[in-house]
Amino acid sequence: MPEPDGFFEINGKRVYYQELMDAPMEKNWHDGYEKDTLQFIRSWLKGRQGFIVPTSGSTGRPKDIKISRHVMVKSAEMTGDVLNLRAGYSALACINTGYIGGKMMLVRALTLGMHLTIVSPSSNPFESFETAGPFDFIAVVPLQLETLVENNSYLELLNQAKAVIVGGAPVNDRLMKRLQTVEAPVY
Repeated sequence: MPEPDGFFEINGKRVYYQELMDAPMEKNWHDGYEKDTLQFIRSWLKGRQGFIVPTSGSTGRPKDIKISRHVMVKSAEMTGDVLNLRAGYSALACINTGYIGGKMMLVRALTLGMHLTIVSPSSNPFESFETAGPFDFIAVVPLQLETLVENNSYLELLNQAKAVIVGGAPVNDRLMKRLQTVEAPVY
């Protein structure tokens, strides 16, 4: 769990965990995406035990699933063990946190004690940074990964990651071939 005096960043704004717990959610610095993301983090920090989460539909018809906190924590811990993720590592959540993949990225960072940076989904997750990363752990969709591997400066940052996970859509043959040049482990 994050330190009580700790913080994360969302779209370049620093948010302290304690502030998030105490402040009304109507605060004017949240757009819809930010507000939904912050509401999930707040619910998580307050100990909510169950969540209804929509799937992306990448492997079938989109649907809502009910998932317990316990299952989400166990999944985050297993991912941390398999990918050797540790407290203090940096995590970039740049996929849609409205779906299970994005929510699990938040849960992994919160459960494992990683420094969390959240950006609204776009084809280029590094475009909003003056100086991006490096990030130890990144979750992307194939479109984002294509953008990163096609730009040498972004590829350099990507290669510094300890783990990159890809989901939300199939990886095409062209991207699969291009991934052979990526040094970072991509799952």
